Formats: sequence, structure tokens, C-alpha cells
Amino acid sequence: MRKRINIVLKGTLVLFTLLWYNQLVKAQALTKISTSSAYERYAEEGLYTIYNWEFEKAEDIANYFKKYHPSHPTGFFLEAMSIYWENYPFEEDSEQYNKHMELLEKATDLADDILEKDENNEDAILFQLMSKAVMMRNYDRFGRSMKAVGAAKDMYKLVLQCIELKDRYVEFYFPSGIYNYYREYYPDQHPVYKPFMIFFKSGDKELGLQELEIASKKAIFTNPESLEYLADIYFHNENKKQKGLELYRQLHQKFPGNKLYLLDFLSVLNKAEKYHEMDALLKANSWKHLNNFYKAGFETYHGIVLQWKDADSTKAKQAFESALYYNKDVNSEGNRFYFYIYDGLAKYWKSMGNSEYDEKYSKLAKKYN
Repeated sequence: MRKRINIVLKGTLVLFTLLWYNQLVKAQALTKISTSSAYERYAEEGLYTIYNWEFEKAEDIANYFKKYHPSHPTGFFLEAMSIYWENYPFEEDSEQYNKHMELLEKATDLADDILEKDENNEDAILFQLMSKAVMMRNYDRFGRSMKAVGAAKDMYKLVLQCIELKDRYVEFYFPSGIYNYYREYYPDQHPVYKPFMIFFKSGDKELGLQELEIASKKAIFTNPESLEYLADIYFHNENKKQKGLELYRQLHQKFPGNKLYLLDFLSVLNKAEKYHEMDALLKANSWKHLNNFYKAGFETYHGIVLQWKDADSTKAKQAFESALYYNKDVNSEGNRFYFYIYDGLAKYWKSMGNSEYDEKYSKLAKKYN
């Protein structure tokens, strides 16, 4: 945290930031206003167009919901998340970020109105949870620690409701699964927080994985997030890399227009040393029209593949230097690329017999490893 806060509050924030920090900010989970097939059709299409970066279509669908269901959070939440995806990564002082946050506040207010009349309304619980999760993630990213803590406190109650009501609504298997898994995994990995876990309902890692599996197969709206979390958990936490890799592949194949999913897929392919597949993906995709975050990422992986083909490739060096150039204007989201950029440059200079530059870039790479 960039600001000092009370240790108990910090423990609360860390727990919930972990649970919702990365992929969940991307959650476009939708709920049923009614059982009408028209709602489900539009909702599912809206979900797909956002994830697949079809933003003009997504805007039309969000407007449909705002026109025909103006008292329900669906349209406002869809628009907020469409803005998020189209402008990732946000700058805090940008017009797009402010609009995104205003829409999330509106979705939260509408969910509040519903909950005042029915405290167990599944629509309102899920939209309240998703909106607050996204806002909390934004607050934490930009160092607004106390606001993040406030959102986390509200979220805990909502998560417990999801756990209690999951058999009534399959979408709730997703937040229940996330909580059950990370409630046990996180303190195991960070024992310093174990004393504070007494304030939270116990979890169950195996049950959490089972619940995420159910959501990934039976849920409609939380299916992508369930797949993404399972991919990350299996690849990075549970040492089931092949299973995780296949789930990352499924996400990319399901949403081929989503360049962030593609970057995530390239990342795990690189860790698995599957350079042939990386090479094919890079040849099949263009990134010159994207913002500097994506240019930095794709140039990084392009450099890795070129270096795999030829250790002293000047083209690889140029790709890493291009990545470094683009990344200088990216906020902290670009930190994920620096290790590979500097490591690639160190390898290049080592292959050229330049120990001074090899040592220079090796030290920089170590800083981000």
C-alpha cells in the first residue's frame, strides 16, 4: 500500500484485493431481470461483445438495457465495463476513467434501491458485488486505500450472501468459489496474515475449485471469469500447468478479439517454453494499432521468439528496445513486461561478448523478477 493504514484494515484490504484484484475487475457478470428469453439473449450478446472487443455493438446493447430497463443496473454496468476494456489501462485523471466510475456508482445506487425492497434479490447482490469489486480495484491501484477498505467491508457481506444463496443462482458459484479458495490459499502463502483470518468465515480450497468448475460449465455470465481464475490457479498455484494452459487457450479461442487475453496466453506459453505456438500467434495478430501498453507487450513476446530463433538476433534486440520505448509511457500495469525486456537485452549483449551491458541489463531484470 502506498499509504499507511491500520494493520487490521490493511489485512482486510489485502484479502479482498487478492480475491478480486486482477481478473475480477474484468467481470461483466450479468443477472436476470426476468426469465424472458429476450433479456437472456441480449445479456449474453452484451457480455460477448465486451469480452471480444466489439465495442460499438456493446454500446448498442448497453443502451438497449438503459432504455428498456432504466431502473436496473445492467445497462450502466455494461457501459462501465465496455469503457474499461476499451481504455485499459486507465489513467486516474482521464475523462474515460471518471465516466467509468460514475457508471459504476449509478449501478451501485440502482442495486441499493432493489435491495431496500428485497435484501436477497440475486440481481442486486451480484451487481452490487461486481460494481464494488471494480471500484475497489481502481481505488487500490491509484493509492486510495481508505476508499478501497470501505468497499471491501461492504463486499464481505455480499460475498457471504452469495455463499448462502448459491444453490438458488448458479452465478453465485463464482464468488463463492473465489472466496473459498483464496480464503485458505492466501494465508498459507503469507503466514503473517493468519492471525487476522479469524475475522473471516473459513474457506475450503477444494470446494472453491469445485465451485469454480461448476460456474465455468453451468453459469452463463460468470463463465469467462471462472475459466480465467481456474487457468491462473492451476497454472501458477496448483502446479497443474498443462490444465491451466488449456484453459488459457480456451479463453483466447472463445474471445479471439481480446488482446489482453492474448497477452496472458502468450505469457504462459512463454513460461511453458512453447515458442512455436507463440510464433504462430504473433504472426496471426497485429498490434500496431493498439495503445502503448499492448505494443510494449507484443513487442516483448516478439523479441523473445526472435531470440529463441537466433540468440544474437539484432531484430530481437530491436523488438526489446521498441518494447522499452512504448512501456515508458505506460503506468504500473506495464511492469509485467520489464523483466523480459531487460532479460532479453542482457542475453543479447552477453551473446555479443559485452559484459558491461550484460551486467547492466541483468541487474535491471533482477529488479523486476
